[in-house]
Amino acid sequence: MRAIKARVAVIGGGLSGLAAARRLIAGGVDDVVVLEAKPRVGGRLLDQSVGLDQYVEGGGEWAGHDHEQVRELAAAVGVSQYEPFVAGDSVLESGGEVVRYSGPVPPLSAPAVAALSRAGDHIDELAARVPAASPWTAPTAGELDSRTFSSWLDTTFPEPQARAAMEVRMTLAFALPTERISLLHAAGFFAGVGGWKAYQGRLALRFSSGAQHLASAVAAELGDRVHLATPVRLVDHQDDDLVTVRCDELSLEAAAVVVAMSPADCRTIAFAPGLPPARAMLHSSGQAGAQLKVHAVYETPFWRESGLAGSSFSLTAAPYMTFDNTPESGSPGVLGALLTYGAGPLPAEAQGFLFAEHEARRSYVLDALARRFGRQAASPIRYIEKSWLDEPFNAGAGYPAPPKLWTAAGRAIREPVGRVHWASTETADLWAGWMEGAVISGLRAADEVALQLRAGSERARP
Repeated sequence: MRAIKARVAVIGGGLSGLAAARRLIAGGVDDVVVLEAKPRVGGRLLDQSVGLDQYVEGGGEWAGHDHEQVRELAAAVGVSQYEPFVAGDSVLESGGEVVRYSGPVPPLSAPAVAALSRAGDHIDELAARVPAASPWTAPTAGELDSRTFSSWLDTTFPEPQARAAMEVRMTLAFALPTERISLLHAAGFFAGVGGWKAYQGRLALRFSSGAQHLASAVAAELGDRVHLATPVRLVDHQDDDLVTVRCDELSLEAAAVVVAMSPADCRTIAFAPGLPPARAMLHSSGQAGAQLKVHAVYETPFWRESGLAGSSFSLTAAPYMTFDNTPESGSPGVLGALLTYGAGPLPAEAQGFLFAEHEARRSYVLDALARRFGRQAASPIRYIEKSWLDEPFNAGAGYPAPPKLWTAAGRAIREPVGRVHWASTETADLWAGWMEGAVISGLRAADEVALQLRAGSERARP
């Protein structure tokens, strides 16, 4: 086994880990090593080719105009952004009927439309009850954390269509059915994104050549400090002065470590000694989102010719939502869709296809696209899927907390364990779950490490 030393080891080559390494180097801590288990960087960012040097995102994709940290990072490494195509009408499919509409609220029943028009007020009232950075410290945290998000939706949106519409939206947001998500987690999420209006405006910007291109550009800047295909098996932090990181063919000693991974992904790493109970609970009891992303690729974005935006919404048939994901160049045309396993409002037959063979699922999705956008949608030149349940070293698409986890263990989400520090979008105090949150968390962890190293150097002086 090859043995090396570094001042800081960063475990995880996603956006949070890369941002942490870059920040440390910029601050004068040059001896940094990034260990990434996969043969690529990016983590839950994955660009997929649609031909002719054009890409779509199989994972994280969008950034907002107010996402200052990720936009600043992109500008620093020469990655541009653009506004995706959103002009035109949307399509609602409900009960076998397909209706074209404009505006943000689909043409449901009058009571449902009225309820959905007030959704922002309801969500903002919920978010106002908790601090974004530490929802578990709210006076009503115990009450909120003992309930599911689903139970809150039941009482807040009793009108059936409005309730179904909110279930679809929230299931897509959290990549799990709302019956498995803590109400406290949902409140903290919306507090951390600035409320309903900011959340609704999320489809604002995409990165040229794909979001993973941003991670690759940062990694290129870091050069040979990044070690790919190097999964970490053990973090030994028994020594007060150093941490030993063991991989299959590499052993690394460092003065500090940043574990830049979702708590759910940390299950693949052993820690010696064992972690404090609260931190261990975040690893063992947290759940990962179960989502599949689909792209249907066509010669051109033909739906634009008839004034359609490529967006659709359904309460009764998957995919629940589609969007125009055509590259910046305007071709090929791409319709994207998100599919979440086990979503509540869909009938059983509409959910079963998610577990079917690839061809059966492909047929189901293309039939739905043809109903919404015309027969031409049934015959793409390419069909691409990405299931985050099948991705090595990733437990899933996100980290929506189940009831009672945050009040039991939330305080440990960012709390260092000796010389072991934590980063990942889930640990961000703002925009958790987004690329902005990933960068925020990486910068925060890097600053923690730099402060710890400076304190150690001062103590060592004679």
